[in-house]
Amino acid sequence: MQRKRQGRTGVAGLKLDILKAYDRLEWSFVRNMMAKFGFSGVWIDRIMQFISSVSYSFLHNGEEFGCVFPERGLRLGDPISPYIYIMCVEGLSAIIRRDEEAELIHGCRIARGAPKDRQEVQEQLQVHENENPGNYLGLPMRVGQNKKAVFGFLVERVSSKLQAWGMGNISKAGKYSGIEGGGES
Repeated sequence: MQRKRQGRTGVAGLKLDILKAYDRLEWSFVRNMMAKFGFSGVWIDRIMQFISSVSYSFLHNGEEFGCVFPERGLRLGDPISPYIYIMCVEGLSAIIRRDEEAELIHGCRIARGAPKDRQEVQEQLQVHENENPGNYLGLPMRVGQNKKAVFGFLVERVSSKLQAWGMGNISKAGKYSGIEGGGES
């Protein structure tokens, strides 16, 4: 782009930095994605309470002072964070595809003679797109219209974990601390 010397049209580049996405994921976007994926309001509220219950305090000379309540981001190391992240990335991909199909955004060539789209790249490299790309972090990489069939195993897994913890015999405070502690016993 620095060497563009001909033509009247300008060019621009877009770089998406996924490295900091965990810290910058807006909670309102998480809530909207969960609703779009068909989660019930009760589940959305529970997950959002879990995500947004974080706070940070500061130590100075061994004394605690100040408290910060963030308004975005996921906790690294939290078992549910990768699932939420993948769901939000799927939502972002859908938004980008929708805007590309509506011709609100489009790709650009990086050099003269470079392929315009995915189809041309596949033809030039003589490769084809895999219909079933598999799983990443335990979740399917491609989600179709039937989300219950795709994510049904998560409901089963959570149910079995709750039964294994014996949640029916624990007080509400015990259940809350089990959830807060990531379910470790």
